Amino acid sequence: SALARVSIIDANGNIILDSFVTPDETITDYKTEFSGITKEKLEGAPSFSEIHEKIKTIINKDHFLVGQSIENDLAVMKLDVPLARIRDTALFFKRFHPAKKTPGLKDLSRWCLDLKIQGGEHDSVIDARSTLLLYRQQRVLWESTL
Repeated sequence: SALARVSIIDANGNIILDSFVTPDETITDYKTEFSGITKEKLEGAPSFSEIHEKIKTIINKDHFLVGQSIENDLAVMKLDVPLARIRDTALFFKRFHPAKKTPGLKDLSRWCLDLKIQGGEHDSVIDARSTLLLYRQQRVLWESTL
């Protein structure tokens, strides 16, 4: 996996950073049907190192990070964030799944928020906002179980 787009929103869902990224590695399969990424979208995009520096200026020790299966994103972005500052919707909702399976964001958004997402081209800003809404919906229970 390589970082090809990064989207960071604030606690109100406002976009702080949304950028395509030129990965350091050569891309052999864009997986456009899942990622929404095409070769054309990456033309002229900032390098990974440029975006990495921007991310490090945005995310500081006072921020909580909310995401779906966020450990994958952090690994690809080469970020080390203490577990206490992470709110991972995949892990949270897995506790309530009858078979203890990790539910996907598309299903969680449909079941919990009555939102249809990821029906066409993938949009990481919509994913980020959906994840934030899921966290907000369960915040009291979530924070009381930490």
